[in-house]
Amino acid sequence: MQKVKYVCKSCNKIIPDKKTRYILQIQLFADGGVFEPDINDMNRDLIKEMKDCIALAKDKSEEELNSEIYDEFYFILCKSCRDEFYKKIKKLI
Repeated sequence: MQKVKYVCKSCNKIIPDKKTRYILQIQLFADGGVFEPDINDMNRDLIKEMKDCIALAKDKSEEELNSEIYDEFYFILCKSCRDEFYKKIKKLI
């Protein structure tokens, strides 16, 4: 049976069997925002808004539309790349 070789997605180095692999999983999704209806919403042309929305979407593939709402990324990293990603992420927080 052939052994699986793990390769770091960042530096492309093979991660030896005895070394720890790190998994970086990212979920990127749209925040629907807050909808607070008011009296002005009663006067909106919802049919026109729906048609405008459909017109914006008609030239996009299903994959493009879905990725604007949700996408997930999964990376295998070696220790040194994990440490670099960790430092960058901590700076964002």
